[in-house]
Amino acid sequence: MKKYFPALSLCAALLYPAAGFSQAPELKFSTFPPPAGALNRDLLTPWIKQVNTALGGMATIRLYPGGTLGRDPVQQFKLVRDRVVDIAYVVMDYTPGDFPDSNIFELPFLTENSLEGSVAHWRMVERGLLRGYDKGKFLAGFMIPPQSLHTTGKLPNLQALKGQKVRAAGVYQAATVETLGGTPVTGITVAGAAEALSRGVVQGVLSDWNGMVAFRIGDAAKNHYELPLGAAAAGVFMNTDSYNALPPKARAVIDKYAGEPLSRQHGIEFDRQYKENLDKTRTQSEHTFVFPNSAERDEVKRRLQPVIERWAKENPEGRKRLEALATIVGDIRKGR
Repeated sequence: MKKYFPALSLCAALLYPAAGFSQAPELKFSTFPPPAGALNRDLLTPWIKQVNTALGGMATIRLYPGGTLGRDPVQQFKLVRDRVVDIAYVVMDYTPGDFPDSNIFELPFLTENSLEGSVAHWRMVERGLLRGYDKGKFLAGFMIPPQSLHTTGKLPNLQALKGQKVRAAGVYQAATVETLGGTPVTGITVAGAAEALSRGVVQGVLSDWNGMVAFRIGDAAKNHYELPLGAAAAGVFMNTDSYNALPPKARAVIDKYAGEPLSRQHGIEFDRQYKENLDKTRTQSEHTFVFPNSAERDEVKRRLQPVIERWAKENPEGRKRLEALATIVGDIRKGR
């Protein structure tokens, strides 16, 4: 008489899965901004849920926010290249050697909001106009909303900036600060800006209003001069091997929901959050604001034109890239 041992059979099935069975991969998505910030809470979490539903078990993306898999913003691109993570949120200015052209977005007055900047970033890469993006699978182009000037001391006009140390993210933001009379300080990440202000290492920063709130920069810098003095390029990269290891249908799902749709959604969400953060801060009496009129804007733009001309001369095919960006931004403003 045959004897059956159901429990043993179940254990064997678990230990020795059927031939051809393979567990669906979990794709680790690393970000360094705070979990409750606009990037993770309002953009990436809903996007990941949408993609995971469409993947239908072929793979699962899992978000690791707030530096869970690596706190240093500078190391995010290396993490994804080395396949420590599968996907990562990357700020191009932190590794300028990898993205020699993305500092075009640091230039003042080229973009007015995150939507046109994010879509323009994606289209510039898609058209092969920016170098360095072939080191991974580029999933989306982001643009932080244009950064304005924020200081610990009163700033009734730009003349008051003279002699003040101001955190700048890159070479051309530093040139902007210097042209306006400040002393640029580089090497401070956005996550370290509030501490640098509190300790007096700098007296001002260039930052957008999402960064002001997410990284608590506004707790220290309460005086604001509102002009689009340059932005910061960011985006989402996936490790090429991680992408290629997925079945074709899974790759097709990621391609469908990434690209310009995700870039555009980033712009929409960040512009909404920007306005919300700015409007909320304007109600707080301890904060002061200057909103230059059109003539004052034009004068600052004229003063900063040499920064743009410098970039055009120092970047290979710089003039071509500037003209292409202007055309793309113009198309976006026309709804194309």
